[in-house]
Amino acid sequence: MACLIICFIFAGCTHRLNLTELDTGKTLKGVYDTTYKTITVTMPEGEVLEGKYHPASKNQYPGVHTPENAPKTGFGSGVPKGIKADDYALLQSEKTKLLMEVFLYFDSFSEKGYGFARTNDGRRYKISY
Repeated sequence: MACLIICFIFAGCTHRLNLTELDTGKTLKGVYDTTYKTITVTMPEGEVLEGKYHPASKNQYPGVHTPENAPKTGFGSGVPKGIKADDYALLQSEKTKLLMEVFLYFDSFSEKGYGFARTNDGRRYKISY
């Protein structure tokens, strides 16, 4: 019984991410793990991008001024500009130089999560979870 309860608790700590590429409509799958504070996305070629997330308002660069308000995406070009993110992550590939910048936020009114991502090779994604 204890194992069942533990499994139930840990199962509730991950969210499945659906990433839709804005230019092509193709979808990717990812995992948003609130236990280990990681985000993992599998690219179409099978390449895995992974990174730790943190609150978007947290200063990740020591010695640099921390903003009072959470930073805004500022992506533009098909991605809403100016949405205040709750969490931010920079995902990296272990095999190549591919990077993905991820902004996530939770809408407490609808109880759904949304977000936006972009890669360093120009692909842009809308995220839902």
